Amino acid sequence: MNNPFNPSFGKVPNIFLDRAHAVTKLSNELQDPNSPYQTTLIYGVRGVGKTSLLTDIGNKMSAKKNWLVVNLATNYNVLQTLIDSICQKSSPEIKKLLDKIEGIKLSAFGIQFEYRLQELTETNYQILLENILDKLQAKNISLLVTIDEVDPTPEIKNFISLYQLLIRENYQISLIMTGLPNKLSELQNDDVLTFLLRSARMQLSSLDLLSIKHSYQDTFAKKGIAISDDVLVAMVKKTKGYAYSFQLLGYLLWEIADKKITFATLEQV
Repeated sequence: MNNPFNPSFGKVPNIFLDRAHAVTKLSNELQDPNSPYQTTLIYGVRGVGKTSLLTDIGNKMSAKKNWLVVNLATNYNVLQTLIDSICQKSSPEIKKLLDKIEGIKLSAFGIQFEYRLQELTETNYQILLENILDKLQAKNISLLVTIDEVDPTPEIKNFISLYQLLIRENYQISLIMTGLPNKLSELQNDDVLTFLLRSARMQLSSLDLLSIKHSYQDTFAKKGIAISDDVLVAMVKKTKGYAYSFQLLGYLLWEIADKKITFATLEQV
């Protein structure tokens, strides 16, 4: 059997505890244009599973034919990256529409901006983005932008300010951001971005310890590996409820365990 635990980053683990309800709720709410979850902040400490949750939501929305999902990084050229990503991820039909927008040109080599370098101001990017959203909206396609582990940089703040403007102009765009509580708090309390205080907030708490126990017990039993109740309790305590710790401990034990996990096995890991 392949190892069912996944401690790597950026992927949805095969064993994804205590998050199914959050994913279902958020993906359903996004389809309601009046839902406060159109703008959602997901916060929690490191290792609690924010990235996996965001990835799962993005995958579910991408699977819907009337949604386009763009994952942004907290870096420079946020608007240019967003425009590039929309063009790259669009269907051939939508690309034909986008190719007609003044200022951009699509080719086999990707997107090319027809403005001269010195003319590529933030205002020009905004105009291009609004034209793109007009084309998407004409085809009833909604845009979901996700930003993982957001950092309150000037570029991100400018983008969020523009996002507020796009919402006021009734564009079909949604935003989900994850981050540490202090980073999101800094964004919310920025003088220009206080509208974020009215967004939906989702706190990711530690995994339920009983869920961890049952998951370890059932998963290792499928491989024919026995674990006493005392060892199970010790395994659960080692994770301290962190999603990453749950995945990492399970992964390492799966790799070295033969027929039984003992206290010695646990200490070896």
